[in-house]
Amino acid sequence: MLIGKLHPTDQDLIDEQMENVTEQTPDPYENEPQRNSTLIVHGDTPMNAEVPEGVITERYLTPNDLFYIRHHHPVPYLSEGELEEFRLEVDLTLMFPDALKKRKKAAEGGGDDDDDEEEVALPATTAVDIVRRETTDTTTSTSCSNSVVAKLSLDQIKSLPKVELISTLQCSGNRRGGFNGLRQTSGTPWGQGAISTAKWGGARLIDVLMLAMEEVSKDQASTNEETEKKTKQSSLIETLHRLQTLIDDHPELQHLRFESLDGMLASIDANKGLNPFGDVIVAYEMNGEDLPRDHGYPLRVIVPGYAAVRNVKWLKKLELAEEEAEGTWQRGLNYKILPPTVLDAKEVDLNIMPGLSEECVFSGITKVENLSHTTPLPTTTTTALEEEIFGSMLSMAPFAASRTPLTPGETVLVKTSGWAYAGGGRNIVRVDVTGNNGKSWQTATITEGSNQPLRRAWAWVFWECEVPAVVCEDGVSVELACKGVDMAFNTQPESMGGMWNVRGLVNNSYYRVKHKVM
Repeated sequence: MLIGKLHPTDQDLIDEQMENVTEQTPDPYENEPQRNSTLIVHGDTPMNAEVPEGVITERYLTPNDLFYIRHHHPVPYLSEGELEEFRLEVDLTLMFPDALKKRKKAAEGGGDDDDDEEEVALPATTAVDIVRRETTDTTTSTSCSNSVVAKLSLDQIKSLPKVELISTLQCSGNRRGGFNGLRQTSGTPWGQGAISTAKWGGARLIDVLMLAMEEVSKDQASTNEETEKKTKQSSLIETLHRLQTLIDDHPELQHLRFESLDGMLASIDANKGLNPFGDVIVAYEMNGEDLPRDHGYPLRVIVPGYAAVRNVKWLKKLELAEEEAEGTWQRGLNYKILPPTVLDAKEVDLNIMPGLSEECVFSGITKVENLSHTTPLPTTTTTALEEEIFGSMLSMAPFAASRTPLTPGETVLVKTSGWAYAGGGRNIVRVDVTGNNGKSWQTATITEGSNQPLRRAWAWVFWECEVPAVVCEDGVSVELACKGVDMAFNTQPESMGGMWNVRGLVNNSYYRVKHKVM
């Protein structure tokens, strides 16, 4: 329905005003880092870009500029002055019953009525800033007092024993595009390239926590040098004992919360975060260099074996907590897998559904090469076992130009390669590849990544395999599929139909690819 027409002079005035607003409003994306043009960009405000299929397995460690990018907001920018003043906040309120009681009372709307109560005793310290402060709970808009927070500088974190680990990060929506072939989902239509691997360097999360805890509880006469010496010389047994004491004394400690400079909130369970063999670190290096801005500078958490969203970039704050983090990334729909039949989140109770944490098993094919073609398979009836044996013993001959197109149903030999990865530190024990829709399988050779520690395999493996493949009805192509198997003998489901979910998360069905052989 036509309401009316703007006079040309009015339209010109509106256009001029809009131009002025645009010019005067700061662009939140004006300080974005430069990116490698090789990446496949799905969106740039915020930036979401994946690694091209043929590049994924070119190197075991993904170069920093080719690491996939998944952002929710503009990349935080710290000036030189802001960087000098940067402090990682470690909220230890949970360890101080009086402070915790006051915080809870304020959060429940009771206010801080106990002004006559004794103040929470905190020892003086020169190594870190220990503050009792008022904060605002963004979910309740209620002032909460008596938070006990240790502020650690970058230099203090870097003074802790440095550890390095190789860990694969994968977006939970990797291969979402495949789901969209069945029914549209919500989110970036990733191929298989939202996965990358790097060597991360930093301090153990438990060392960072222990440093903060020692600083708030040490005697006032203790010196910074003595504390650092104690921290660096602590043995594994001493660390385990201290952790066990912490857990025994504070059974309410169930979660470790993370907050990013861009406002993102996420958390992990304390069983993972406080486990010395869980290898969670506060990282400041990536492949031997300072973290790039796109990947968390100056600090990020690396939670190996967990969904990448729990590996919070631009880390601003750690908190010991009784409950998981608030917000859509932890408690909302964004990272929760609904049943295939549910299209509306209102049909389920999101509060009782866990968010994604530990990942399952995945694999992908990144390269296929033609090797040769064979005589057709026997036309007489054979058992699956006979067919498999026969196929493995066929004499191969080079592809002949005169045989174009090939006959549907005949067998050609191809060489294929790719990657496989399992979350939770579970080692990949096998990758199976088929060229005849699962009638027979070939076991791939693991070429890289097979020597990872038992149950601490935080990174992918690379594999390759020669596969007899049946020519499709088009006479020019074959279809391959692969599946990974981890040490718990979890494997990938054949079909994505029973896994489809409205958010398009965790598509780990067989990875399938159609390849032209002629």
